Amino acid sequence: RLVQAVRKKLMERLDLDDMQRAAEMKEMEKLRMTAATGDAASRQAVDMERLGAPAVKAQVTNAADESNETLSLEIERLKAQMAEMERQRVSAALDNAAACQAAEIKRLQEAVEMERLKAQVAAAQAAAAEAKAVFSAETKTLVAESA
Repeated sequence: RLVQAVRKKLMERLDLDDMQRAAEMKEMEKLRMTAATGDAASRQAVDMERLGAPAVKAQVTNAADESNETLSLEIERLKAQMAEMERQRVSAALDNAAACQAAEIKRLQEAVEMERLKAQVAAAQAAAAEAKAVFSAETKTLVAESA
């Protein structure tokens, strides 16, 4: 059984290798065909231009111009897209900075309020101490007078 299982795994592996090799061969053939088509079109355009076929030469020139125009439009579109992305990045950075400033302002306002409350508490404690001292003095005076 073990031998059969190993044999089966080897066969599966060989089948996978064969399928992968076939896929690689197909891809290589596609690349060769693409290159051959491009080379043939390029050679044909050069041959026709050399032969002086003005109509073909004009077509080739028009195709090149259209291709350049398409590329220029695509470049402009990409530049606009990049500018918009940069604008959004800067806007987000400004929003973040504004939020940080607002949080800092709130923290400082709370700190000022805390200091104000501390000062009020200190003043109230001082007034209470003074009232206690006055009360104590008055009490001593009353006790002394009654004795």
